[in-house]
Amino acid sequence: MAKKDSEHQHAEAFRLMKYLCEECKQVEWIWNSRDGVTPFMARCRTCDGSIQHVEWEDDPYLPDFTPPPESRMFVDLSPKRAVVLVRSKIETWWNHAVCPMSEMFESKNEAEKQLLAGKDYASYQPDLVTVEANVRANWIGGTMAKHKSGKLVVRMPYTLHASLIDEAVEEGVSLNSLIICKLSLMLGDTILMKEGMGRLRELLEQAKGSAEDVVVAAVGKALAREHEPDGRG
Repeated sequence: MAKKDSEHQHAEAFRLMKYLCEECKQVEWIWNSRDGVTPFMARCRTCDGSIQHVEWEDDPYLPDFTPPPESRMFVDLSPKRAVVLVRSKIETWWNHAVCPMSEMFESKNEAEKQLLAGKDYASYQPDLVTVEANVRANWIGGTMAKHKSGKLVVRMPYTLHASLIDEAVEEGVSLNSLIICKLSLMLGDTILMKEGMGRLRELLEQAKGSAEDVVVAAVGKALAREHEPDGRG
């Protein structure tokens, strides 16, 4: 496993992890979106075989990673989801030929109760989910916002990079400060534009007339000001 980051309790926290299927040899990269443990093996999405975590010492640490659509990632297991998974596990193993759970518990209800009462099952076990559109949107707008590190790696064309360096040297500031300034100004203009459009809509609604009436009134006022005496005799 890769070396544990000093900010987290687990070495696999926010790592992009490489899994290899033992049967179809398919490679899958799965991101761990949490500071928690991950399974050494999981189910292959291609052949339904078993994928195994490999080359773990090279797992990149990516706390600000945005998982691409249709990829999979590990997330915290919610209590409701834990119940679903425990019940599925019980159904699968209850009459298993080698290790039947029916010999360990008096009933399925008792098995579910004991498994869920185990050592923080819901918080200890991760859930492996597919990054569909709604999952990705919720993650970017919600959970991901809790893990902002203030560090961002941006790839750009060489010519743009060189131009920014030249401008930073000319202004006597660091490249990082220049980029932050430009982004802040751009975001500020966007916010002002949205606020201005919102105010315009309010004014149009308050006018209680059509947009054409508002424009005609504005033009009339402008023409009236042009014909007002300037007081210079």
